Amino acid sequence: MNSNPGAAVDPVFQVTKDDPEMIAAIRKAHKTFPEFLREADADLCRAIPVLEDAMVKIYVPTPADPEVGEHLWARYLGHEPEQDGRFNALVLSSPRRVKKIVAKGEILDFSIRSLSDWLYVSDGKAHGAFTVQVLRSRMTRAELKKHDAAYPFSFE
Repeated sequence: MNSNPGAAVDPVFQVTKDDPEMIAAIRKAHKTFPEFLREADADLCRAIPVLEDAMVKIYVPTPADPEVGEHLWARYLGHEPEQDGRFNALVLSSPRRVKKIVAKGEILDFSIRSLSDWLYVSDGKAHGAFTVQVLRSRMTRAELKKHDAAYPFSFE
């Protein structure tokens, strides 16, 4: 897997919490999470990994108001050994709103309830990335070109 979490995960995109396309994308991420787990967990067990990366986007709420928080990309590290239904991931994004709660480079323990997206990269192509696809569909050609140039893999 990619050992260098680049700046590509740091851009901030604002959407309203009631955005119907984003809500549908998050629901699709939840529904298809078992597909991600099959691929990512199998890759973690391989002597020579075949996936170029496996990431999850996790919603981190603020303690004062769970409705206010931030969605952060993190590298998937696997199941939490002592807790069923819990997973570990290394934060790749630079938190802005929740920087007093979590920092880039920190390991987070999460459940599917806080999952907002997932992606794994195979043969240079991202699989999943449902919220990213919503954002990409709203970009101008120039924005899309700039966005895609920031990643070492394709979203097509």
